[in-house]
Amino acid sequence: MKTVALLYDHTLDVGGVESHLLGLLRNMPKDEYRFIIISQTSAGFAEKAKALGAQIIEYRRWGGLDPRAALGLAGILRREKVDLVHAHSPTAALAGRLAARWSGVPAVVTVHLPVTQYHGIRTTPRARLGRWIFTELDRLLNYSATNRLVYVSQRVRDECVRQRLSPAAISDVIPVGIPLERFRQPFDRQALRRELGAATEDVILTFAGRLDEQKGVNVLLEAAAIFMPRLTCARLWIVGQGPLRPPLEGQAHSLGLESAAHFWGKRDDVERILAASDLFVLPSRYEALPIALLEALAAGLPAVATQVGEVESVVQDGVNGFTVLPGDAAALAGAIERLAASAALRQRMGEKAREMAMRFDERVTFQQLEKIYAAALARLAK
Repeated sequence: MKTVALLYDHTLDVGGVESHLLGLLRNMPKDEYRFIIISQTSAGFAEKAKALGAQIIEYRRWGGLDPRAALGLAGILRREKVDLVHAHSPTAALAGRLAARWSGVPAVVTVHLPVTQYHGIRTTPRARLGRWIFTELDRLLNYSATNRLVYVSQRVRDECVRQRLSPAAISDVIPVGIPLERFRQPFDRQALRRELGAATEDVILTFAGRLDEQKGVNVLLEAAAIFMPRLTCARLWIVGQGPLRPPLEGQAHSLGLESAAHFWGKRDDVERILAASDLFVLPSRYEALPIALLEALAAGLPAVATQVGEVESVVQDGVNGFTVLPGDAAALAGAIERLAASAALRQRMGEKAREMAMRFDERVTFQQLEKIYAAALARLAK
């Protein structure tokens, strides 16, 4: 049995990376791999991961450019007799690949977001300098200390290769997967809507994701202020937690949306929320391939999303939803209103959404990842 260390530098709680890691634990052969998650974790995530057989090692010393981060990790890798390092963020990959090199084990990196976007979009001199430093270090390690780079988006992979951020020869694409059966449960939709407080005539527009600058929820609220006076049956459900929740709630109040916009906070039953909804909205400023969007499509929801990352290959404009440019509140409002105003259009697009989601069965995803692991370990054994 081989021991794999999964590295992440933020607190694992609820979100796309968390869903990906839990899917990995569910699907990789338990008689071949033992997993250690080295990260900060919430109690809820740790409980789920442990139930799937993972060991948790709480680790807080990521420290950006602090060499002690890599030294501390190297000590853990040796103590736990780790055979393979698998990092899931650029910061974790920076320290993790150095630690792997010092410990003589292979390193795999899954790129959920490219390094140029992972460190935010602020334009201050300090922010630009920090992004440049991390980008150049990531480039160096991609070429010198990485066995395989796994991109969740073909577009992101190709752009990184074009910019020589990543070597083409070791840059693969494995789209994220989701547990399709979880989002296709036979819920009693009307009973579920009553339980969640939705009236029969309400049209529920749902966003699910982390409440931070990336996701563009402030633009969604601006759009809601445009269309809701004309579409009085519309209700906006915002599912998720994050640093921008207080200012977003303040924005909703200032726009007069208190009765129409509901902030659900963190939920472990997103499949129930989606089953009670009518359409999904993702107003992100940047993405690779968002898991929340795939989950919504699997639940049969048409989507209105922004033209970022791999989104346009998943939301086909006019087929299973509509796409608009990021940051354009008026265009977002128009697309939402068009879809919200027609139950027939939502039903037709919802059927196409389910068909699209069939391409993202997590079992296929992790069969491909297992081949990456096997190849990296075989190379080490030579």
